[in-house]
Amino acid sequence: MEGSEHSVPNRRYEYMATRGPATAALAGLMMLGALAGCGASRPLSGSLSGGGCTLPDSSPYSGAPATLGLNGKGATVPVWSARIGHPMVVNGDQSFGIAYEGSSGSACVVAITLTTGQIQWAIKAPTTHPALLGVIGDSVTVLAAVGNQFGQAPAMVYAATTGLVAYDVATGAVRWTFTVPADSQAVPAVLAGGMVVVTEADGTVVGLEEDNGQTLWKDAAHQGCSGWLESLSPGAVPVGPLTVSSTGQTAAVIGYGCPTGGGVEALNPTDGSILWNWVAPEGWTPAPQMLTTVDTGSPTGEVAVVPISQVARANAPPVTAPAPAPALPTVIDNLYGWSQTNDVVVLDPGTGRPLWDLEGVAGQAVEAVGGADNLCVLTDVGADCRRASDGALRWSLYWPGKAASSTYPALSCIDQSAACAITADGRLYVALATDAAVGDDDNPPNSPPQSGIFDLTELDLGSGTRITSLPLPGYDNPNAIGVSLIGPPGVLQVSNGLALVSPQLGEADVIEAFTVS
Repeated sequence: MEGSEHSVPNRRYEYMATRGPATAALAGLMMLGALAGCGASRPLSGSLSGGGCTLPDSSPYSGAPATLGLNGKGATVPVWSARIGHPMVVNGDQSFGIAYEGSSGSACVVAITLTTGQIQWAIKAPTTHPALLGVIGDSVTVLAAVGNQFGQAPAMVYAATTGLVAYDVATGAVRWTFTVPADSQAVPAVLAGGMVVVTEADGTVVGLEEDNGQTLWKDAAHQGCSGWLESLSPGAVPVGPLTVSSTGQTAAVIGYGCPTGGGVEALNPTDGSILWNWVAPEGWTPAPQMLTTVDTGSPTGEVAVVPISQVARANAPPVTAPAPAPALPTVIDNLYGWSQTNDVVVLDPGTGRPLWDLEGVAGQAVEAVGGADNLCVLTDVGADCRRASDGALRWSLYWPGKAASSTYPALSCIDQSAACAITADGRLYVALATDAAVGDDDNPPNSPPQSGIFDLTELDLGSGTRITSLPLPGYDNPNAIGVSLIGPPGVLQVSNGLALVSPQLGEADVIEAFTVS
């Protein structure tokens, strides 16, 4: 959340990131303009029919990163490497994500076997709208938003979404589609309790049956919240599913923004009724694209995490209310000297009331992860980890290498197209820069290989203790953008004893799998 006049980084119009558990891992998505019938679902036909994909070098390479233009000298040898795009959601030994065809650049929805890297099925997005940036899913449905890019390439381009396609997890067959009229949002849907909850461009919230995509209910947009961030964002954004621990009920959490405020609400996904609603204090606004739900691995259960910032001066009310109490100052200093500070509010899953508020969080973006009764707020500079129920400090960690700066922060992958830090089994996995990490150089063509400038790092979520560090390979291809602070690695998934790492987050479709404890 950079700059005093913006609660959301401008770069997010092109790279929309998501946070939270795998079922909410939906990146910034595109538009399906050719789907007819606003608000209706129907089988795909004609130019919208699914098809096979031809992916370049998609077969896994066992322990041979150099085959993919990677330099493994002095680095950990992966269990397998493959060009399979970006895995984004896990179901057992299956992972679903997106990959791009080499020649056409068309996007495909891909299912892989985690333990081997083998592709199970790959379905091409509609040919008239090939750009596709992410998926969500559960044990039944893989849900993808599809669409197009608007503006003039290469600079003034942003992604927009007007449709959803539901695929069968076992075969990739299309089950149903849904049109989101005149949309331009970042995160169009969450799966919650057998329902799909979608927001439209004006902030209207829609509930669909997961089995067939039929519309069951619609909630009107919050009055005065439409078009709150120009034409590039909706008035409401699905944040993720949340389990109300006292009842076991699954809620759909929706963030909404207005020119002078906004808030968060939890909905019953079966009928759209409001379970609770939290309104940001006067003079503050949430950043809907950074809202998330996080499983804390404790009796507190899942919580809603809401980054907020003060409303820009031009729209601010005469009096700005204090941040929600109890307010706790962050222990991560403003190392890079960003002018704007932000707060991160943690909401009780049953009532929506603030459990605590982390004050003074500085950075371009924040990411929240949880586990072992912890909630950790990650920034470009470090991690501030708290007890989930009351915000009591557990541990903190700084991670910039000597080449990091405000222009090239050490964990700049937070503001990229996929989450770059993952928690699993009481551990936090993240690719940390070493002192050798390249800053503004970015490995120009014909430069020496840059292996070992990032370590795959496993931290104990309870104490912050470093358990394992594995030096990651770097690119050895003069035609590829090098792995550096500009194009850092990201840990995309951890499951079945493997960590799936993108050595160049947001720039390449290579995935490396490493054994973790």
